[in-house]
Amino acid sequence: MSFISNLEQSAVHLGEFLSGEFGQLVKELEPIAKSAATGVLAQLLPDAVKIVTDIASGQLDSSAKKEAAVAALGAKAESLGLAAGGSVLSAAVELGLQVAAAQSPAVAATLSQPAASGAASAAAGSSAPAGAAS
Repeated sequence: MSFISNLEQSAVHLGEFLSGEFGQLVKELEPIAKSAATGVLAQLLPDAVKIVTDIASGQLDSSAKKEAAVAALGAKAESLGLAAGGSVLSAAVELGLQVAAAQSPAVAATLSQPAASGAASAAAGSSAPAGAAS
């Protein structure tokens, strides 16, 4: 058999493997993974609310605040022995933000505003007439 023929046959076998028993195993594990992520989110939510509320008063812009919150929550998750990837941590921070905003609209306002140094330039940029080129 030639190299190309072997390669084609290997690709066929790989496709059969992925669509066969392995594919079925992945389908069966998906709900378990989703429920595990949901459990981790539920465990991290109270800490996420506290972290988001604490960071809200800082002088960082909103994206930096969110990055800091994700990093702080990641450290908290690790200290609790929870396996949480970046997307789970980001989701927990976003949920924490929503809860904190519902409890205190002032928290939501501080997280959505740019930092004090960028506020003047943001305000200046928004004062241009509609349709004006920048």
